[in-house]
Amino acid sequence: MNTRDFIITKILELSRKKYPDAAIYLYGSRARGDAKPLSDWDLLILLNSKNIHFALETKI
Repeated sequence: MNTRDFIITKILELSRKKYPDAAIYLYGSRARGDAKPLSDWDLLILLNSKNIHFALETKI
């Protein structure tokens, strides 16, 4: 497993533990496979907004 795959796997594992119903999407240069060494990680995390308290939204 390369570093990119390891990081994605860890993000998914940790997110699923905390927010099992979340939909998590990777987009941008890392998703396309043309990222540079210092490229950021663009993640979209969708949660059920009916169950989210404002403080949690701010924390996320």
